[in-house]
Amino acid sequence: MTERMKKALLDLKEKQEKGLYTLCPRCGRDTMKPDLYTNALSRQADLMCCDSCGSEEAILAFMNKPYSLYQWAAFQPKKPASDFRDRPGKEVWAIICDRQAITISNLYRRFRRGEDPEEIRFLAHEQCPGLIDLWTEPYHMKYECSDGPLTITFSLDADDTLSMEASLP
Repeated sequence: MTERMKKALLDLKEKQEKGLYTLCPRCGRDTMKPDLYTNALSRQADLMCCDSCGSEEAILAFMNKPYSLYQWAAFQPKKPASDFRDRPGKEVWAIICDRQAITISNLYRRFRRGEDPEEIRFLAHEQCPGLIDLWTEPYHMKYECSDGPLTITFSLDADDTLSMEASLP
């Protein structure tokens, strides 16, 4: 777990205890009971969650299939606004090359160094307006455009020079 995630957990616990955060942090629904400690205690974090999520966590724990904190509603990245869905792919690709190339190249290099793929996915969604998905096997990014999804793939040559290539359907 990253330092950023640890801080977010502490902040959320403090908000829960003060009654400032009343949505279930796991599912994001308004299903928490008013008395905080009558809700379920999460098995993954020192936080209260709704009874439904508590039951689901118990089942997943029994199956040894924990639900990543990165999937919790409270920890979803704050996605910057984008108008890429209204623009053609060639125009989106030009914008990405101009404004996001350094960021997405750095994220790819972090992935290649073995850093946590979930953390990289989280950062990508926060830092890359218009990104709709990032996969790590194989590593590629997808943006939605007016003429369909724009997929960006990456490759390294023998000199460790990074190349990005875009494709449209």
